Amino acid sequence: MKPYTTIEVAPDGACHLPMQLEGVGLEQLHTLLANRRILTCKIPKAQKPTEAWHVVLELDSGDYLELTSSFTRTTGWTEFGSVNIAAFQGEFKGSSSKWVELPLDREFVIGALDIIRMNGDGVTVDSGVRISSVDGRVFTAVSIDIPGAMLVTMPGEVPPMEWQFPFSDYAFVPLSSRS
Repeated sequence: MKPYTTIEVAPDGACHLPMQLEGVGLEQLHTLLANRRILTCKIPKAQKPTEAWHVVLELDSGDYLELTSSFTRTTGWTEFGSVNIAAFQGEFKGSSSKWVELPLDREFVIGALDIIRMNGDGVTVDSGVRISSVDGRVFTAVSIDIPGAMLVTMPGEVPPMEWQFPFSDYAFVPLSSRS
C-alpha cells in the first residue's frame, strides 16, 4: 500500500483523498463483512489504541482486515490522513509476541460499515472506518494528527470529541446498510 493517497481532483478544483483498498474492491467489501464476527483486534505491542499505525481485525470467515493510514499533503503544509484497508486470507503473519489483542466486550457481529469522511474547505478525505455491530455497538479506526497514526475506539468505549479535525467536520458515509 502506498504511504500516500493519490489525489482525485474534481472539475471544480475540489480534492478527494479516497480510501485505498487492497485484496478487495469497494463493492465486495460489504459482502466480505456482512454478518461476520470480529474475533480479535490486534495492534503492535509497542503501540496503543490512541496512536496505532497498524490494526488487524480477524474475522470468523478466516479473513483478516488490515487497517493503516496514509498522509498526503494537498496545499501548503496541510496534510490529511486517509484510511487504507487490505483484506487477506490465511494465517496471520504477525508474531504473537509482537502483537497485543484489544478487548472486545462481547461477541461483535458486523451489521454495517461506514466510511468516516472529513469534509473541509475544498477537500474531502476518507479518514477512517466505523464498523457497527448488529446490536448497535461501534468500532472505529480514524486518522489523527500524527502522520500515519489512527485512533482506535473499541466497542463500549466512549467515542472521542475529535480526531484529526473537530468531530463536526466529519460525516459517516454508509458503505452498506444493516442486514
